[in-house]
Amino acid sequence: MGCFGFRSRAESLSAGLAKAAFKPRSSCSSPLYSFDEQVERDLREWGRLSEYGLCLVHTLCLNGFQAGALSAGRAQDVFRSWDVISTSLVIRRRLWAHSMMRRNRAGFVQISSQVTPMCHSVGFILDVPPENILGTFSRDVLFPTHASADGYEFSDAVLNGFEQNMMWAGGFRHIEPPFEILHHTRGHGVFSDYNEILVVTRPCAKIHFTMTKEVGVTGILYSPDNRGADATDDIRLLHAMLALNPELQIELA
Repeated sequence: MGCFGFRSRAESLSAGLAKAAFKPRSSCSSPLYSFDEQVERDLREWGRLSEYGLCLVHTLCLNGFQAGALSAGRAQDVFRSWDVISTSLVIRRRLWAHSMMRRNRAGFVQISSQVTPMCHSVGFILDVPPENILGTFSRDVLFPTHASADGYEFSDAVLNGFEQNMMWAGGFRHIEPPFEILHHTRGHGVFSDYNEILVVTRPCAKIHFTMTKEVGVTGILYSPDNRGADATDDIRLLHAMLALNPELQIELA
């Protein structure tokens, strides 16, 4: 899971997507997100994550944090300067439990007993506008963070994907509803422990009907039971993240 921060790539992405935008399937004159009815319905569901007790998290490890831009400034400012980041859809246990009781959805309780599916055990909790969601996948799809903007290589990767090296064939613009992603997150082999939700973090890009907005950073999620968690490194990372983002609070997954 990764990110990149070059403006030329954002421009190539917007230009590429403009050539292959979601095509209208209905006479709806004023959608919130897309003229495609299914995409519109699915993105509306992504707009209700907090209501469902879910959230999107951008995870990171200590080494990655120390080597990257997030160690040099506020996360909100850093994300604003990037183009696309990888996130995971996860359960916020307390809010999830309240949501399930309110909605009388006991059938979903079993999911909440699992370890929160994250690539790393620490991450930033994000408030993501639905129009900023580029693609949703129930496993890690190895998003091509280093594709060049030259010759629209990057936008082609987003639109068409890669069949080589286990890349996602068919393109990375793929929207499914959040509960579908959560239900199918496990059981896909080597990349089965977490899902990958691609989010455009640069404001004023056009990937759906409306322009992207700023992605908010609302907290820090810590999953000490996550596979591969290193308590010593995790605590150092949490201290470093809080030092740069003192307004955030840590939430246990």
